[in-house]
Parts: sequence; C-alpha cells; structure tokens
Amino acid sequence: MQAEPEPEPYTAKHEFLNHVDEAKVKACWIVIEPSHRFGSDLEPLFKRKHINLPVNYTPEQYEEFLREIDVEYDNGYGGQELWGEIWYDDGTWSERAEYDGSEWWKHCSAPAIADDLLDYPPGKPLAETKPLGSKRGETPAMDEIDEEDVDVLVAAAVMHPHGC
Repeated sequence: MQAEPEPEPYTAKHEFLNHVDEAKVKACWIVIEPSHRFGSDLEPLFKRKHINLPVNYTPEQYEEFLREIDVEYDNGYGGQELWGEIWYDDGTWSERAEYDGSEWWKHCSAPAIADDLLDYPPGKPLAETKPLGSKRGETPAMDEIDEEDVDVLVAAAVMHPHGC
C-alpha cells in the first residue's frame, strides 16, 4: 500500500495567490512575523519580514515578491502572523482580517454613494440635506438604540474595523 504524499506546507505565497486569483494586482505590502516559531535557544526562527510590491512592478519584481512571501505561517488560532494590503487595478483592495486568532485576506470595495447625495441639486443649501443613517434618512436618537443594536454594532466594528 502506497503512502499518501505529504500535503504541501501552507505558505503566505499560497494564500496570496489563491486570494488574488486572476485579479490584476496594482501594489501590495506584507509583513510576516511568526508569533510562536522558536529555535532550540528560544530565539525566533526569523525576525519580522517586510515585503513590498510597488506600483508599476516588473515581472522580475513580482517573482521576487512571491519568493519572499513563500514562508510557512499559522493562519489558525493564536497570534496574528501576517499583515498587509493588496491594491487592485479595478480600484478595490484587500486587507488582512483577524478574529479570535484566525486570520485571512478580506476583499473590500468602496460603498456606493447614497442616491440622496448623487441627486442633490447644485447650489441647494447643505442644511437641507437628510441625515443618512442605517435606514436612509433616519438617524436614531441614542435613547432609541437598544442593547441588541449595541451588540450588533460592536460585533460589526470588531469584524470590520476599517468599515469594508
């Protein structure tokens, strides 16, 4: 009976390539810092690593970037080990997200502009604009927010600290 081959180690490069798929990457920065990989002398196996992919990068720079991020890391529970942002030619971006020690790339795009802002007549006094809250045109008073709403808002802030 033939033994099954060992699975390939999970690397930052593997995760990056799976995430960007066929999207055109405009630029990227990544920091890798394994939080619990130590040698026999309790020194980290390697220090924090900063890797940048500049705008207008060459094919050679892209290959070098991929070689530099070809590092095993633990994206499961524990301390965050990978930080970064990826910008795409279509104007969207990805950023690292983390919750309870688990981490991943999260794709973001700018929200659509509210219709009330798009259709606002030029020269109309700004004092006549409607407040835009979670229910377009309605902004609840603080005494109208119940405990369940607060829990939802706190969870959203933890999961989406940059609002994307």
